[in-house]
Amino acid sequence: MSFQNLFKGKIKVKTSKKPKASLQFHFETQDFSIDQVVMRNFENISFNEFEKRELSASHRQIIKHYQTIDTKLINKYSKELIKSIKETNSDRIDIEAHDAGTFICLAAIYSGKLPKNKDIIFHLSSSPVQLFPQSLVKDTKAGHCVSVNLRQSEQSWLRSFTSLQVRPKYLEIGNDTYHGPELLFG
Repeated sequence: MSFQNLFKGKIKVKTSKKPKASLQFHFETQDFSIDQVVMRNFENISFNEFEKRELSASHRQIIKHYQTIDTKLINKYSKELIKSIKETNSDRIDIEAHDAGTFICLAAIYSGKLPKNKDIIFHLSSSPVQLFPQSLVKDTKAGHCVSVNLRQSEQSWLRSFTSLQVRPKYLEIGNDTYHGPELLFG
């Protein structure tokens, strides 16, 4: 499993008035040593027995990358995303992101800096929201004009790890109800 592609990509910003724009992101990755990714290092995550059996060395490498992701870089990209949203002339904005790009969106959502006069809908896929750093949360509630739609695709590395898809206690995303192939919050 190549995990480098999870940490680079594009966040798409769509409006009805103008073609989609995108924000490119890239987080550096490295190979962690075996002692950094042994099971005991992940005891703080409440994996069930099935998840523990499914958790491969590659999965632990990915989780470690999310746990050590550069929060300064997330903040930098988040500020760029917020600027792009504010500069958009549309009243409704759809934003699509996947994998590590979802952390940039979550940082924007919980920054308290999104405009309140626009309906903003985030479509986030393959997001291990449980691993989102608490230090990036400046405002614990998403704004009233913000909707978050979390999805897990069948191809996602997360499909067997529901523990990583549960919102952390320090975020108020809204309704934790599972709706078919996607989770709807807002």
